[in-house]
Amino acid sequence: MADLQLQAAKVSSLARALEGSVDLKHDVPAVPKSNPMKGFETLVIASSKDVSPSVVETHNITLPKMGQIVSVFVEYEYTGASTNAGKTDSTHHLYAAREGPAFAQTEMVRLLSNSRELARMTSQDILIKIKGMPAETRDALLRMAGEHLHQDKYMKPVKGTDPLLIKFNEANKRTIRVLCPLPFACAFPGSGAAGQIDASFLEELQIEVKTRPISEAWAVLGAGSTIPTKCSVKLVVNYSQMDDKQRQKMIASAYKPGKPLQILSTSYELIGTSDPFTKPANITAQAHENDGDSYKPHTFNFRSSSSCMARSISYYVVADEGQTINGFKNGLGTAAGELARPVGCLVGQLFKLRRGNKFQPIRRVEFRSGGRVVFDMTPERALAASLDRRYGADNKGAVDDTLGSHLTYRFAKDDDTSRFSGALAMAGLSSQEHTVEADIRRLEGAITGSSLQANGTVGSAQGADNATTLFDSTMIYRAYAVAEKVVVYSISPSDGSIKVSLST
Repeated sequence: MADLQLQAAKVSSLARALEGSVDLKHDVPAVPKSNPMKGFETLVIASSKDVSPSVVETHNITLPKMGQIVSVFVEYEYTGASTNAGKTDSTHHLYAAREGPAFAQTEMVRLLSNSRELARMTSQDILIKIKGMPAETRDALLRMAGEHLHQDKYMKPVKGTDPLLIKFNEANKRTIRVLCPLPFACAFPGSGAAGQIDASFLEELQIEVKTRPISEAWAVLGAGSTIPTKCSVKLVVNYSQMDDKQRQKMIASAYKPGKPLQILSTSYELIGTSDPFTKPANITAQAHENDGDSYKPHTFNFRSSSSCMARSISYYVVADEGQTINGFKNGLGTAAGELARPVGCLVGQLFKLRRGNKFQPIRRVEFRSGGRVVFDMTPERALAASLDRRYGADNKGAVDDTLGSHLTYRFAKDDDTSRFSGALAMAGLSSQEHTVEADIRRLEGAITGSSLQANGTVGSAQGADNATTLFDSTMIYRAYAVAEKVVVYSISPSDGSIKVSLST
């Protein structure tokens, strides 16, 4: 077989041409150079305060100087949750945020050095970043964040089962832990730059975490259940460490006297927001072909004036945070996992809408500069354009009604943020105009059924009317455009101070 293959190649002009550029280095026997031996350590650092039950809190946690930072997570530990399982009324149970309590609990995170901001990410940025990772990594991170906790088997266990050990009247209730990944490009695996930030050499680094109230990640349906009464915040940091000899060699090689070291990384910038769209009550909605739910098409038009260097631009549409809308006629609780109803909310009582991270399905996006089209994309075409760059996002639109539905257009050739592989210099674009066509869900209307459905809608209680009508209410939505921008960090060789030197 092999000799036939070699003989056949001799009659091919293409094979002979290619043989002229043969590289034999992979066939020459040799022991390749090794990476330095490293040890790994996980450090858990607690915040000095807990998540507030009712207001936004800011937690500042200092990173110890222990080595190169590989990855960082925020861990939320809940206690005091209980569910009234086994009741004939199926509404007596908890409801966890569909996208996972870890994402709903996190509003914004920042990486700081001596109070200087190096990078920031909102919870929406984090979700979009994670959705673009390879499928196995993406699914693992979503499970860690508690994406599946909203399902009935956890929050409404049948009589005799209690997967989370939070059943009402249980003597010993365990804690519920979820982790929100902080995929800063300079300190997260898979981005090509993890481990470049050596905390043992740099000046002190801090992570700032802004958290939403507990009630915006958990809700109670009916009586006899309680949302978590306490939530602690911890930072989980994974370090790699060299022995001192190798570390000193690395520092001597990287840091030259009088010459700052520069590192390429990324951060996120909100480059544009649309005017509010007020969806009226009693709208005439269109049935969506994917899941039979009702939607109202709407087109958002807005401008931006960003001057950043964008590796990618992402679009998403969400409802405004903090809206007050009418409660349900039957007082059952939430609709589509989006309405967080406080404990004790009565029939027809007003309650607030939590923004969470529930993206509305996007059909199309167009970006123009000076009247010329930069790109015109649907989610499917945007994915097809990035398949050669090892991205795993599958903007499912209506089918994935929490974590999909955004659109990301990528200019970078690959996902390695430690090297430049293409970007769009927004500073060179005039009259930046964005058009976002989206399907706005109709949360009001008659919903039938007898339990919390898989898609998060709420039906009537068992034994009540089979058709339940919610109070009609206006709701406000906006479209957002966010750029993953290129930044260059400058690190001083004398004191390890770090700052952003270039970002436009």
